[in-house]
Amino acid sequence: MKMQLMLAVNDYRNGAHTGQVDQVEVDNLDLCLEGEPVSCSYTPGKLEIDGLLFDVVGYGNWAGNWCWDCATLESAHVAKIVNHLRSIGWSCTEAETSLFDAYHTGENITAKMLEDLT
Repeated sequence: MKMQLMLAVNDYRNGAHTGQVDQVEVDNLDLCLEGEPVSCSYTPGKLEIDGLLFDVVGYGNWAGNWCWDCATLESAHVAKIVNHLRSIGWSCTEAETSLFDAYHTGENITAKMLEDLT
């Protein structure tokens, strides 16, 4: 299943891409994560976050406002990103209760968990 991953990658003062992300949101899930900035870049078909590469099927700049970009990718990739960000100390600030609890107890977030909430 394809999901949209919102990425806070642009400078709030001018909308220029910073090369880093410090917040992500999974569209339609109200899943919000934030933490220390990590590298983030897009090249056609690929999203790089903290040195990890993920296949994407779409990417848009200034999604919603100029601070955010949006990547469309498979739910399995979104789950891997969520688990990785947790492993490096990112916080989950908002999520559906079962997902919030799973995140905070260290349970592996799976694509099925994310899909079941859509």
